[in-house]
Amino acid sequence: MRQTLTILAGMLVIAGASWGGTAVYSGLPGETGIMVGVVNVPTPPDYFNWVPNGDGTWRTEIQNAGRVKGVFTLDGGVTHMAIPDATQQPNGYVVQGGCIVPTDGNYLGGDPPTLQRKRFYLGIDMDATPGSGGGQLAIAGIEYREDIGGGTWVLASDNNGVIGGNVPIALSPGDLFETRSTKGGDGSVAVEYRVNGGAWTYYPGPYGNPLSAATLALIAADAGDDYPMWSVRGPWDVIYAVVITGDGVPDVNQGGGEGEGEGEGEGEGEGEGEGEGEGEPCSGDLLQPCPNFDAEGAFFYGLFGWNWDTHDVDGSGIPDSWELAVLAEIICNRNHPLSHDAVCTFEANLAIVRAEPLYVPFGMAAYEHVLAGFATISSTLRAALAGAGLTGAYTTLTTVGEPLSAAGDPDGDTFTNLVEYDNTINAGRTRAQYVEAVLNPFQSGSGEKMPAAGAIGLGLLVGVIAGAGALAYRRRK
Repeated sequence: MRQTLTILAGMLVIAGASWGGTAVYSGLPGETGIMVGVVNVPTPPDYFNWVPNGDGTWRTEIQNAGRVKGVFTLDGGVTHMAIPDATQQPNGYVVQGGCIVPTDGNYLGGDPPTLQRKRFYLGIDMDATPGSGGGQLAIAGIEYREDIGGGTWVLASDNNGVIGGNVPIALSPGDLFETRSTKGGDGSVAVEYRVNGGAWTYYPGPYGNPLSAATLALIAADAGDDYPMWSVRGPWDVIYAVVITGDGVPDVNQGGGEGEGEGEGEGEGEGEGEGEGEGEPCSGDLLQPCPNFDAEGAFFYGLFGWNWDTHDVDGSGIPDSWELAVLAEIICNRNHPLSHDAVCTFEANLAIVRAEPLYVPFGMAAYEHVLAGFATISSTLRAALAGAGLTGAYTTLTTVGEPLSAAGDPDGDTFTNLVEYDNTINAGRTRAQYVEAVLNPFQSGSGEKMPAAGAIGLGLLVGVIAGAGALAYRRRK
């Protein structure tokens, strides 16, 4: 489980960008875009197949020696995915995937040995024709070299003169190796790897890494439309889902992988008796039992080395766990004017999380309530989900603006949630006291009650909010 979840970290780090699209290749049922070979060098194998393992990972089958380079397609192997340079602004895009290191890096005996060693590369070909020329420098990964140090895995690429270079790397069987290539909106390219969810590290190379657009032009490495590509030699037991996301990327396999004729997103199996599917009205009743947001969040963020108590992924100024604590209070514990709509919005988002193409590959069941909560709280946290490769049509709770966001004011006391958070921290108070300040118009976070004169006007404003909420509640009961 940890290995599958760590793959998401690379996507979440770039969260918050308003990126264009996401393509997922996981092999789950319902996917229409597939991976196909286009170049067999230097000697083609008798056959080479990508075979789904059924859990969002792949294995490869190969007969005899040789390696295969291939592309990603938008359909059943016909239309190659191309990302024109003109579509990559302003933020660029990322190609990311990983594999489990096998027990033996050699898979066949005989000569020449270069045909027998296992290889897994992934990245971007920046030539107009995929699989040719110097534009393959951003296709990188690992290869086994029996002729170095008695046998070792090395970092390498399809253009070792620029990035890679057969640099030994300490890997053990069962390790998770990941690689990602990032094409910047400014035309630069960065190629990185990591092991077992550790820190991302640049591949070595004589020209440096990242490579600027000027450097790429100097070495004639960006000569046309980009093509995400893979290069594989040998049989592999586990290759993880490939995610391509960013500006210029078409949406591929969105909604695939969970269909199987079961009608996901329509309430069959995600409602748990809460009636959010198949046209049934949401009751808006407080959730019992309440999801264990802190346990899910600590597990989720721990995978990235983040502190659940303090991390602020969307840069709102308030820790994500504190924002989620406010949501938990009004959907589980307290009949608040926002409770009905917050419960219904949260339940609808939860159903969408469960229908995500990455739900199974990334084991999202372990932190699904956190994801649904983020989407409910604010558009900035919702954008973080999009940056992480989640593609559903999520909804943020809105009344007057986004009341649960940093700029919101759910108790109508004229103090935003960010102001009340700052007051709480400056007064040395706790998260529970922050939640009370956010939802109580007579608290500002500093521990002092609001002055009586100000409370009269605020009482009128809260009455308006409460009246609107009560009206909505009566209409939906």
